[in-house]
Amino acid sequence: MALSRHRFEVLDSWRGLSASLVALFHLQAYSHFYDLSLLRHSYLFVDFFFVLSGFVITANYRVKLLSGFSFWQFMFLRFGRLYPLQLATLLAFVGLELVRYWFDGALGGEIRNEFAGPNSVEAIVSNILLIQALHVHDGLTWNMPSWSISVEFYTYAIFAVALLLFRSWIYLFVMLVFMVAPVFLFTLVGHIDTQFDFGIIRCVFGFFIGFLCYDVYMLVQQSEKFRARVSSAGTPTEVVCVALIILFVCFCGDGFPSLAAPAVFGLAVLAFSFEDGVVSKILKARPFLILGALSYSIYMMHMLVEVGIRYALQLAEKKTGIAFFNEQRIGAEMWQGDISYVVTFGLVVGISYLTYNLIEQPGRRLSRKLANAIFPLSDQSRQPIRATPL
Repeated sequence: MALSRHRFEVLDSWRGLSASLVALFHLQAYSHFYDLSLLRHSYLFVDFFFVLSGFVITANYRVKLLSGFSFWQFMFLRFGRLYPLQLATLLAFVGLELVRYWFDGALGGEIRNEFAGPNSVEAIVSNILLIQALHVHDGLTWNMPSWSISVEFYTYAIFAVALLLFRSWIYLFVMLVFMVAPVFLFTLVGHIDTQFDFGIIRCVFGFFIGFLCYDVYMLVQQSEKFRARVSSAGTPTEVVCVALIILFVCFCGDGFPSLAAPAVFGLAVLAFSFEDGVVSKILKARPFLILGALSYSIYMMHMLVEVGIRYALQLAEKKTGIAFFNEQRIGAEMWQGDISYVVTFGLVVGISYLTYNLIEQPGRRLSRKLANAIFPLSDQSRQPIRATPL
């Protein structure tokens, strides 16, 4: 199958929106926004990441891997894409834990047993090794959203090994995933929201739905008849997909129906990959594209920012006697919680801009430079790829 040379800008924007919704989902604020059904179930947008990752990684690497591109080079490049920010946020969380320890003592309060539970020394090691979500702990640890980075990295390895072993028979493996993964998820947890325990199954399921969506995309692109029909239905299809996502997230975010999330998001990824409708034109606006570029940093940094704000407000509350919380949620009054959404998200985006330019991009460039020095490059592997990897 031919290699895509298209840059999927609209899917980049969707990735930015998904990361933003996950960030807002985690914010614990006493606010009019907090109980909105869309936000309370926005954890599902992690599955959007998994599907989109399968789509884009397939577009970028399937032909290359089948044409002699080294498995180890592929994994090295994926490691270089994910790990610098993973390590930086882990170190920042460790530093924040030390600061909290010092502040507790400085304020004359009881010094709690730090570096225990989810913030244990053992969890530092598992996070360094990127195995924190492979059922080695009883819960999420340190930078809690990074569980998905852990399982996604090893899903890349599963993808590459399966592709190299099965080659043209890869769909035998894909169909096995589609039959087994939802059954396992339903039997083991009863819903899609599994993270530190069976998150790898959730990720593999979504990833290979993205794999399938990319093949459908290429089949349509190679048929003028199908392509014309898809193009003519671009706007209504996109509007229906947006409505479907909102309704699904709002009303099916809990329990058994949530297992359909990868399929729902797969339809959306496929529909928006063609970029034919009015919604796609809107999502190509610069603010959305910027969110897309910053999406990984937004996803990885938002919890650090939110925890830092919480610690700062706790300190201010102790120092001034002014209440900043209502039952552990930020904001003594709802209007304060409303403002916290705007302020926190603004800080997340601003800090993500810095980490994108100071950590993500230098890390990516360094990994590519090292990969070129370590691994021999075939002619195929030197060809530029324009699809945007996560």
